[in-house]
Amino acid sequence: YLASSEANTVYALDSTTGDVKWQYVAGSTIDSSPTVHSGRVLFGCADGRVYCLDARSGQVAWRFTAAPEARQVCIHGRLQSTWPVHGSVIVSNNEVTFTAGRSSFLSGGLYFYRLNATTGEVLAHSLIFHVDPATEQQLGPKETRFDGVGVVSDLLTSDGESCFLK
Repeated sequence: YLASSEANTVYALDSTTGDVKWQYVAGSTIDSSPTVHSGRVLFGCADGRVYCLDARSGQVAWRFTAAPEARQVCIHGRLQSTWPVHGSVIVSNNEVTFTAGRSSFLSGGLYFYRLNATTGEVLAHSLIFHVDPATEQQLGPKETRFDGVGVVSDLLTSDGESCFLK
């Protein structure tokens, strides 16, 4: 399984011949490889959604909109959600973990989610931000209960117990 960021498409290739078995066109850029888990292909998209496809057929099993509203911006000549989701999502213990957004300093922050990998049901969500929406002033770590000086949404990493942002 691979993604083409130029074509907004995930492809399933035959491992022997390299022929395309199926393809799925998403709503915007897919910036990295999809994640394969239990017969499903999962990936984030710059349209602010996470997609879960059946690995054999490419049919949509579920789709989750992580962006809090339908707002788009033009990035490198292409429309994207203000809250994009990076392509490689983490799947562990049948839970999908990802963020939507660009930075804890922009557009209200990063939306952090954990979903059930089978159903797409929200298991947990949180907002990571460092700007007070009322004053538009940067908040300190104590005020946000977050011990960082700001984070950007990027490919998440995990050690099997914790999830890490850049």
